[in-house]
This record gives sequence, C-alpha cells and structure tokens, in this order.
Amino acid sequence: MLSPCIDLNDYNCSAVVDWLEFAMETPEIHQAVNAHRFLSNALMALGSKSTVHVSGPNRETGYKGHSFIVRIQQPRPRDVLRLMQQAVRHYNIDVAGIGCLPVRGIEVSVDFKIRANRELPSDERDIKRWQIQDLLWRHLRVVPSFSELKNCSPRFTREGPKRTRADFVVQQTTPKPASVISTAGIKGKQASALMLSAYHQPHLDMTYYVGSNQESVLLRVMDKRSDRRDPSRTSRDELPEKEWRARIEVSLLGAHGVVGVPEALGVGTVRDLVGFKFREVRKLVFEFYVPTFDGDGDVPISGLRTSVTELEAFRRGGVYGLDRFHQSLNEVATQTDLLDDDSLYAQPLGKKGRLVSYTALNGKVDRALKALETRWGG
Repeated sequence: MLSPCIDLNDYNCSAVVDWLEFAMETPEIHQAVNAHRFLSNALMALGSKSTVHVSGPNRETGYKGHSFIVRIQQPRPRDVLRLMQQAVRHYNIDVAGIGCLPVRGIEVSVDFKIRANRELPSDERDIKRWQIQDLLWRHLRVVPSFSELKNCSPRFTREGPKRTRADFVVQQTTPKPASVISTAGIKGKQASALMLSAYHQPHLDMTYYVGSNQESVLLRVMDKRSDRRDPSRTSRDELPEKEWRARIEVSLLGAHGVVGVPEALGVGTVRDLVGFKFREVRKLVFEFYVPTFDGDGDVPISGLRTSVTELEAFRRGGVYGLDRFHQSLNEVATQTDLLDDDSLYAQPLGKKGRLVSYTALNGKVDRALKALETRWGG
C-alpha cells in the first residue's frame, strides 16, 4: 500500500451548498427575465448576499411559460424559505407549502484551505494548495456507474477565456494489430488501460472533471481562485489571495418528470433538505482511496509486452487509472492464456477492486459535511 506523504492537519476543510435549484409552476404565463427581476429584488429586500437565476424547465434561457427552474447561488436556509414564501404568494402558486416545492438540483462543495496559523510566504502557500488539489483528484474514485457513461469518464481541461479541449485520463486507444493485446482479442476500454500511451496525467493549472452536465452528476476538482455568483455571466470575480483554496464540488441534477440524483438521495422537495444527511453524498462521489501494488509496483506484467506498470498507472491516472488497469488485468487473466491461472490478477475483484479506503481523508470530508448538516437543520 502506498500512503500519501501529506499532513492533512495543515488544512481546514469546510463544506457548503454552492447553489440550490427548485421548480416553480405558475398558473399564469410569465417570462423568466421578469421572474428573475422579481426574485432578485426580493433577495435584496431581505438583505441576502445570495443571487438568483431563473430559466425554463430544461434550464434554457429566454424562456416564457409556466414551468421555471430557480437557482439560488450561495443559499442560506432562512433566505431560501423566505424567498420561496414571497414567490408562492406573488405568483399564486398552488402548493401545499413551500416545503413541497420540488428540488431540481444542488451543488455541494468541499474546500481545503491552508490553516490561518500557518505563517507561510505566498509561493509556499501555493505549493501546499496544489499538493492538496493533486491529492484530491489522484485519490478520488466515484461510483463507477457515474463515470462509465459516454463522455463522463475522468478528464481535465484548462480553465480561462480560451478553454482547451478535454483530455481523458485514460483515453480510448486502439492497440496495434500485431500486438499481444490485439492478438488476444482484448478491445475497447480494457485494451486502453493496458497501453501506456492511453494515460494522461492532469496538470495543476487544469480542472479535473467526472460526469457531465448533460447527465445527472458533474464533479470537479479545481484550484479555486475566482468566483462566479451568476451563471448567466461569463466573467468571474477574482478572490482575494487569503480565500484561494483547493475545491472538490459536485452538481447533482434532476430533470422535469424524471427521478434525478437529488430525489434518489431523498431530496425530492425543499423540506427534505432540513436534516438531510449530506454525508450520503460522499459515499457516491467524494470517496477517496489509497493504492495497493504487487510488490513495489514498478515491474511490467510478464506476458503482456506492455510498459504499463501499477506504479505508472497510478502516477498518471491516480486510483481511477490504477483500478482500470487492475480491471483489465483481471479480464486478461480470466479470459485469455496470457497470464497464469494462479496469477494474483485472476483473483476476483471486490467492490473496491484492489484499492483501500483513505480513512483519514474520508473522515475529514465527513466532518465537514456533518457541520453542513447542522447548518441546514440536521
């Protein structure tokens, strides 16, 4: 087992609800732009620092009709309830209570900031922030069903005015026709994980993604130095240096007439948020692991004629890449003659594969999410 060389006590860990979406059905036809104006003014009158964005049922802009999605950015529980009360009265919404308004989406973020009592110069603070950012993506493995859909597997891209194309951590790669892998009939993602050229290591100045905003889950790991409080804007507000942090965040989305992830987790309506166990989210998307190797992990697998080793799969692809490598080796060992029947890799893989839970990091995130539960009435 390879243990990370980092002191997690150097970091404060906190969790927030970054935004909350609820559905609003009005008896009369209205324009989203007018609903946005009313709700924004209502928030200002409440003295709230939150912002609001209003769109159509499929999150389209310029909408006119009866069905709206209202997104409250940086919501506070009390402000959310008071804003909804005003919306229900103003639009004569037929609902048993504001707590019955359907939740359509929620974004939960976990931040890692260097402790204030660590007196460090700016360059050293940058290094420590990048270290925890690297740790987060490298040791993260979400529930596989969220990463196996098309265009949902882990990837990274450079943020900024000119966003670069996404590079997949393990790129779909076709083996050469005469290679051992190809001759044995190994294809698709199983073949890719056995080829060193398929692995691409994320860089520190890029954002790491899992999932898709076209699906029900989108997760990001980033170096957060700016903020965008209004999703309708393309510009961002630069954060002061003391607010810079490494962040992992997940958007859980529902759709009109479909049971999405929020409802599947038990957050079908606004009242479900009161007392919701946010730690349930961690088990799906904020689960961290440490790698295990056969020996020191730097010896190529005999019989495959591939330069990929366990250590190199982890170095380039984190525990996700290593788990993909182990899954492919298991298929090779059980379905071909390339590896001995008594090979370590022929043994059945459990739910965690050959990975081991990163107890210290999971516990730190759990404590942050438990504090979030308290703030939301848990």
